[in-house]
Amino acid sequence: MGMRDQYYEQLDGIVDDLVSLTGTVRKAVASSTAALLNADGPLAESVIAGDKVIDDTTEEIEERALLLLAT
Repeated sequence: MGMRDQYYEQLDGIVDDLVSLTGTVRKAVASSTAALLNADGPLAESVIAGDKVIDDTTEEIEERALLLLAT
């Protein structure tokens, strides 16, 4: 496998992870909206707890993208 193929494989992995992340964020926004409209404290707490996963995933994707650009 050549360097170009490796680059595109890594780029495809980043894109796949971004698509997955957007699905997670979409669900979090829907849940937070429902929690706000229904004054649902436990649902709001679960959204807040899930935010760490979103933040960590975002940071990991950013690191991989920067590393890919640097190489």
